[in-house]
Amino acid sequence: PPDSIQAKAMWGFMSYFKVPAVTFAYAQESYGEGLFQAIIDEASASNEGFRIAGVGVQYFPSNYDMSEARAKVARIKTMGSRMVMLSMASDQGKPFSQALDEAGMVSAAWQLMGSEAMQAGTVPILNKVGYIFFTPMSRGPLFSNFEDLWKKLTSEDINGASVRSYYNVDNFAVSLENGSAGMVSDS
Repeated sequence: PPDSIQAKAMWGFMSYFKVPAVTFAYAQESYGEGLFQAIIDEASASNEGFRIAGVGVQYFPSNYDMSEARAKVARIKTMGSRMVMLSMASDQGKPFSQALDEAGMVSAAWQLMGSEAMQAGTVPILNKVGYIFFTPMSRGPLFSNFEDLWKKLTSEDINGASVRSYYNVDNFAVSLENGSAGMVSDS
């Protein structure tokens, strides 16, 4: 999707969940810089540009320099925010995420969020814990089939005993019952 749409979604996430500050790690090339500028523009339109801090990572089309990645990761760790948005193509994201992992940042202590180019399947190391990524979606010709299926779901399908067991939901640090969102019900 265009940077403007993705930036609206990222800024919307920050606004909705009241994320106070984000470090935005981006590849210093047109994709990364464009998305970084677009989210800065979104934040600035709300007079809240101060909530986004950027860390540009040199783009390496070949022979990725891990020392550059490690230096940028070390800088990110000092910036105060435990939420990091990543904007780089997967060829840059794979080695950069290795540096994040080496630094202990692919863990429950950090929230990592990737742009659509950093989907979990393209950067497997990020699948370890709580990785969020954006993906384009639309209401294409098969959306009504999805909607029909969705309407058939019951609360048992969402948080029933078999589902909770299969997804290890009861192993969450905060149980669903004690969470702020509340349990799903049919009422």
